[in-house]
Amino acid sequence: MVLEVLLHKGPLTISVIGEKVLLASASMTSAIDRLERLELVQRRGCNSDRRIRLVELTCEGKKFIAEIYARHEKDLEFIAAGLSDVERRTLYAGLKKLGLAAQAAVPTEKYPTEQLKEV
Repeated sequence: MVLEVLLHKGPLTISVIGEKVLLASASMTSAIDRLERLELVQRRGCNSDRRIRLVELTCEGKKFIAEIYARHEKDLEFIAAGLSDVERRTLYAGLKKLGLAAQAAVPTEKYPTEQLKEV
């Protein structure tokens, strides 16, 4: 998910990436560390604000995620081939609505497990 966000949005801070993939800051740091060890991403300073560190895809990371994402798109197209245009538009609208709701949702880590069972 991190690689896909960077592919589509470009360099971002760890906190912004975390908001987009719905991961806590500590989890994000570990994920970025692993991706950096694999040489798929790199951290760099921001020219306009030295306090900010951006995460960006390396050339290898961009190649890697672009290939995976292209394959993912083909797979989705294959499984959706049986849908009519109306069904595709309905599916797209529903997924868009879910995505916007997820984006606006409060991260679940803030709620005790018992409260989540009630939802």
